[in-house]
Amino acid sequence: MRIVSAALAALLLAAASASADPIEISTTSVPLDEGNPLRQSVGALEFKGALWLRSPDDRFGGLSSLAMLQGGERIVAVSDHGYWFTARLRETGDGRLVGLEQAEFAPMLDDRGRPLGGRYRDAESVTVAGGGRLMVGFERDHRIWSYNLTGDLTRALPRPYLDEGDFGELPNNGSLEALTTLADGRFLIITEDSRDQYNDLRGWVVSGGAALTPITLAETGEFRPTDLTTLPNGDVILLERQFSVTAGLSCRISLITADTLQPDARLISRELAVLAPPTLVDNCEGIAAAATAEKGVVAIYVQSDNNFKPILQRTLLIKFLYRL
Repeated sequence: MRIVSAALAALLLAAASASADPIEISTTSVPLDEGNPLRQSVGALEFKGALWLRSPDDRFGGLSSLAMLQGGERIVAVSDHGYWFTARLRETGDGRLVGLEQAEFAPMLDDRGRPLGGRYRDAESVTVAGGGRLMVGFERDHRIWSYNLTGDLTRALPRPYLDEGDFGELPNNGSLEALTTLADGRFLIITEDSRDQYNDLRGWVVSGGAALTPITLAETGEFRPTDLTTLPNGDVILLERQFSVTAGLSCRISLITADTLQPDARLISRELAVLAPPTLVDNCEGIAAAATAEKGVVAIYVQSDNNFKPILQRTLLIKFLYRL
């Protein structure tokens, strides 16, 4: 009887620790260009507001990928330390991003209902899939897990989808960084720093039944992939970042056209915009797209990862409009 009681107590403790907590988030609006506050565009993108997110809760930070829920009204992000972060967007009538509300934070669970820990918690990519699922890519213990969105996400147990053996050898800190659901339901994965014999970045198109077909991404400059999102017309937006001692940090937003997303393809992206000083920039790791009421116009949200160093880096959420 003691053994049963101890097991029950452990399950109850895990369930209690897994519940979503409202989290205090302060938001400060920041301009695209502090030296030119009237500037409202960069490259092919129209600026529609940016927020600097801060919290007294030291669990907050390390946000590594971004997806849209509820038709673009709510965001979901995953963190390097194995947490979900969700919040509702607050925008003006003309679509300018001005705040967040109903923010919640909760640990991601393993298949036994326990919060992820150690090398198993490093969530790097997330995408909304068919059937009410969220697919999450992890580094270090390289895998993709499927979480059920139809119930309480904070209590959702994962189902293994792909594991380390499916991908072959991957770098600890440069693997399943960018993941998106394509218009036809397949998944596109691009690694941050796993290369083929031609020095192109490795990736895969994943079809039904978790069948992987290799693809590659041609590297241009020193930029490295950090996230992907799919547009309503089937094209894919690629987010990349680079850092150099001389030029500092910069991020690039590029387009991969739908017609090139074929098995064994060598993908080549087309630049839409570069975020670099004097424009607003930080450690960009998340990107997500949502349709707008205006035909042919898509909202694109970019999120940065502060690496749990709030004094040195910022968690930013930036909104742009892109005309297809």
